[in-house]
Amino acid sequence: MGKGSATETQRLNGIDAIYTLPGDYTIGALFPFHTSTVGLTHRSRPEEVTCESLVYLYLSFYPFGYGMSLAMIFAIDEINNSTSLLPDVRLGYEIYDDCFETMVSFLPSLLFLSKAKSNGIDILCNYTKYRNRVIAVLGPWTSEQAIVTAKLCSLFLFPHISYGASSEQLSNKKIYPSFLRAMPSDRNQAKAIVSIIRKFNWNWIAGIGSDDEYGRQGIELVQEYALFHDICIGYIEVIPTYLSLPNSKQKVSEIVGKIRQMNVNVIVLFSSEGPAHEFLKQVVKMNITRKVWIGSEAWIKTTVVTHIPDIETIGTVIGTVINSGRMPGFTDFVLNHLTNIRIAKEQNLSAELGGNQLFPFWPYPTESSGQLLNAIQYLEPSNLSVVLDQPVRRTTFSVYTAVYSIAHALHALLKCHNGKCQNTASWYNWQVPPSHCSKNCDLGQKKIAISLYSCCFECEDCPGGTFQNLTATIFKQLVRLQFWLMVIHKMLMVGIMFDFSVTDGFSCNDCQSDEWSPPKSPACFKKTLQYLSWDSPVGVAMLLLMVLELSLILTVMVLFLLHSNAPIVEGTGGKMNIVTLTSLALLCCSILLYLGEPSEFICKSRQPVTAFSLTMCISTLLVNSMQILLSTEFAGLTKSLLHRYKQNGQYITICVSLGGQGAICYFWLNTDGDFLMKTTGKSEDTLVLFCKSDSEVIFWLMLGYSGLQAVACFMCTFLIQTPAETYNLAREISVSMLFFTTTWLCFIPIYPAVNKKYAPAIQISASLLSSFAILAAYFIPKCFIIWFKPQHNTPEYFQMYGLQGRNVSATHSLS
Repeated sequence: MGKGSATETQRLNGIDAIYTLPGDYTIGALFPFHTSTVGLTHRSRPEEVTCESLVYLYLSFYPFGYGMSLAMIFAIDEINNSTSLLPDVRLGYEIYDDCFETMVSFLPSLLFLSKAKSNGIDILCNYTKYRNRVIAVLGPWTSEQAIVTAKLCSLFLFPHISYGASSEQLSNKKIYPSFLRAMPSDRNQAKAIVSIIRKFNWNWIAGIGSDDEYGRQGIELVQEYALFHDICIGYIEVIPTYLSLPNSKQKVSEIVGKIRQMNVNVIVLFSSEGPAHEFLKQVVKMNITRKVWIGSEAWIKTTVVTHIPDIETIGTVIGTVINSGRMPGFTDFVLNHLTNIRIAKEQNLSAELGGNQLFPFWPYPTESSGQLLNAIQYLEPSNLSVVLDQPVRRTTFSVYTAVYSIAHALHALLKCHNGKCQNTASWYNWQVPPSHCSKNCDLGQKKIAISLYSCCFECEDCPGGTFQNLTATIFKQLVRLQFWLMVIHKMLMVGIMFDFSVTDGFSCNDCQSDEWSPPKSPACFKKTLQYLSWDSPVGVAMLLLMVLELSLILTVMVLFLLHSNAPIVEGTGGKMNIVTLTSLALLCCSILLYLGEPSEFICKSRQPVTAFSLTMCISTLLVNSMQILLSTEFAGLTKSLLHRYKQNGQYITICVSLGGQGAICYFWLNTDGDFLMKTTGKSEDTLVLFCKSDSEVIFWLMLGYSGLQAVACFMCTFLIQTPAETYNLAREISVSMLFFTTTWLCFIPIYPAVNKKYAPAIQISASLLSSFAILAAYFIPKCFIIWFKPQHNTPEYFQMYGLQGRNVSATHSLS
């Protein structure tokens, strides 16, 4: 960009610059020299909105903005006099007044974006080869203004650096890809404020913000972090920003009155300077005292607030501030500048008449700069603090570093080396490189601080099981989602909880329990779930065995139903055989609860279902065993006891047996029971799902209960002697119970030792084997007689134990 003349930059399209300096490369800047506007209220025509002229209104002059502009001039003066940073290259500037108003800053921003050496913006589809009037824009100060200018600059990918806009919204690189800033986001400030509140164990506060982007989003961030830490915000309100509008001051009075009525002693005031000043004036006026005020950096140490009469009566004020660095020589620079102003005042001269020869401290004066000189003549070396006090120094340092970041980017772009720059290099604004202390870490790496500055770091790979890849956009969306989910949680009192970890790249994020990641990973991946699945070889084999056994059980059941009046059925239990077969079928079907992905419900229910099926089966066999024992070993009591037992005793035996197992199952469901457990498999990318109990006692008690019943059956029938001409039912019960008991005795040492993934297969095998043992030893011999030895299917053959039913008894009496 070539050198311009003073007349070119004095007034362009009706926009008047405060300071201008031609140079090889020009930086555009926006600073608030005023606090009032003309033409903003009661607008009926699209006429110009300008800053208030200070010729007659000295109170509207804003010395802080003036101090910031001096910091920019000071930085560029240093850079132009440097022989190493940009040798043989001269930086220029165009500085405009925005008086804190977005509509005022809009026109200079459009001018900055105009084509080089012109005042207009070309309408193009592709701006890759487009050169703007200036190389970068510095400012504006407030987030409200910066959001507008940043969107304009983003169209051109035009470098835009703010020295004061701290809104978290501007961190979104998808919307504001070319926006940079020389100060931290409000998210850091909100976290600091909540940390202060937690430090003093306060949990009942009020939140007040200014009705602009800075205040609204700032108080919203405070609310998000406060809710996460169980800090209740009893009252939230925003202060009007435009106090000249009707009812604005009344609104402020209402907010202060509400605070006075509430029983809240801690108030967070996240506000811009102007609204905070008006609000605290009203607090003093309404005599609100003995409160704790937590302030944001925008107003906490500004003179306009600290000079409010009786401000000390409001209570304790705690605030956050931004650290600033050193600017060697800046104090002398400002002192020299103010001395020149005093000399001009004494000589009663103006910048318009004097020109550069008389006023070297004021390069290329314009109409607006002349008015500014008239307004700031009250600034003298004696009141140097107006532009150099600590709050201003913090912001001026941000301006200073922003200018130097642009200079370092040019240094890299122009390939300056050994006192020379390639000033003729072909480049465009969007190519201006950023200036970093350290290169960004790769995905999957975390930062390791190597100095006091957060931008200086080394990179280290995140270990396995962690990740690092949070962009500002995704993080913001997650935080907002977390905020509203927590609000719902507070309202509904349900057990919703999410991992809410704030990261700035200096730590790796842990993966969830069901996720994994390799070292240096940008994301976590779902672990492969391992369990006994339906389609696994073992699962398929178990299903085939179950289907085979169920087919046998159903075949036997149909056969027994077709021959329900036959002596072999009536004489071995009658309808009780159907109950036994049904329980065996349930036992087979219970294995379906051991296949597939387990859940909490399945873990709780599958053991009781298995145990109850076993108990029902053994109970019916125990009834037969008791009748055999009474018929053989207690023959003298047979007539009385056997008759009573056959009438009611068998049902009592079954009910007592089932009741005992039911009590154990009840304790299982309501005390320990199984719960779903997840543990890492042999490799870190697998997750084994299995059911586990805190106490194995009830589990073994359920199985042991059925085992004791089986032993009782065996003991009742093992020593029974049966005549050769009668059916040996006792032997069938003894053999079936022997196989049943042996199966579950083998299960006891194997089950705890096997891999958790295949533990269900062991229990399935035990269930199928034990049910098959009963089916094969107890029911198959009866089927054999029905099909192949019908000559034995007679009443006499089945009258030995008194088990015969109605038909058997009738036949016997006739004979």
